Amino acid sequence: MQAEAGWALPEGALCLLDADAMQRHIEAAAQALNARFAGIQEPVLMLVVMNGGLWFAGQLLGRLHFPLELDYVHLSRYRDTTRGRELEWRTLPSKSLTGRRLLLIDDILDQGVTAQALVEHCRLQAATETTLAVMLEKPASCRLVNVQAQIVACQIPDHYVFGCGMDLNGLLRNLPALYYLPEA
Repeated sequence: MQAEAGWALPEGALCLLDADAMQRHIEAAAQALNARFAGIQEPVLMLVVMNGGLWFAGQLLGRLHFPLELDYVHLSRYRDTTRGRELEWRTLPSKSLTGRRLLLIDDILDQGVTAQALVEHCRLQAATETTLAVMLEKPASCRLVNVQAQIVACQIPDHYVFGCGMDLNGLLRNLPALYYLPEA
């Protein structure tokens, strides 16, 4: 199956959201973030969860109209597979989180383990406010822990998805639309 020019999709892959739909959802998330941080004076520290949150953050940056600084954190449970494993912290933020208003950007809220660990880390570092924004959210019934995103671009069914920054076995993050394999 061919997606757009240059992308060969795995056999059986189905499109969940096309590129235009993804952009509409991202625009709505950006508007919600602009409303949430309207009128602030001190820069928000945007922490991007690598690698999946990078694409979403890149799509958001030019649409955000409040002062912000950018940093990242690298933690993972998937490591180029389709099944979550033990959480691995690879890189902590380079900037101090103490006394900061934080905007955490991640690709998907699924089981919630990564998000909960990051929110707890920010709390322990004495951040004054933590807002979790995710591009995608699976049903709450998928959660292993109790964590919620304050901003969700799009809610999706319980499928393993790829494209829009998310990989399938380390590849296809650069697809502009969201795909899934029904059996994955």
